Amino acid sequence: MIKYYFLKIVQAFVLPPGVFIVFLFLASLYAKRFKKFFLFLTALIYIFTTQYMGNILIKPLEAPYMDKIKPAKCDAVVVLGGGYYKESPNLPLSPSALKRFVYGLNLASEKQLLLIYNGAKEESDAAKKTLYQMKKLVKEQKVIFIDKALNTADNAKLTKKYFEKQKITSPTVYLVTSAYHMNRAKQEFEKAKIKVIPAATDFKRSDELCYCYFFPSADGLKICTLALHEYLAKLYHLVKS
Repeated sequence: MIKYYFLKIVQAFVLPPGVFIVFLFLASLYAKRFKKFFLFLTALIYIFTTQYMGNILIKPLEAPYMDKIKPAKCDAVVVLGGGYYKESPNLPLSPSALKRFVYGLNLASEKQLLLIYNGAKEESDAAKKTLYQMKKLVKEQKVIFIDKALNTADNAKLTKKYFEKQKITSPTVYLVTSAYHMNRAKQEFEKAKIKVIPAATDFKRSDELCYCYFFPSADGLKICTLALHEYLAKLYHLVKS
């Protein structure tokens, strides 16, 4: 057991991003100028590559959506895209996008509603390919693809245009996206005059305390990056308004 933990700790510092932190720390020890700055930078990078810090940052974004979905009369289930891998021979959606799509399919099937997948052209194509590979699971579920969105604001505007073409003036939707992204997505859709019932998925946080959360990792860096991206986007919209 001790050997297992030891290997995990060593692995954290010989693989990225840990190995870069080690190099930066060693470089700071030999630096003739700005030694304190380099040590501070090393500590800062270390902190923001740990899953412990990632959980602290992302918890406020996800916490409001941990409860069960509120039942409501909706016009559709809208799934927001989350990336794709162009060269993947199967299931080309990214892990986050795939979770959103599968959860959206399940919710649309359960509620017997239209599913709208909203993403960029290439991502919508990836979603179509994924749907084709999953067709035995989803059977006759009706799905349409909106493939011109480049960001969350586009998602909202294009979804609104779709409903206007269908003569639905005050649409209500179950909105499916990653929990950390839900608050901003909800604001954009409400700005477009679409009532939103949040249906969050792809939760990143963990309330479990593990020793590994205090060491640098790719997962820790990713969670911190996702959370900081959302906070920066919020700040941008706050300044813009």
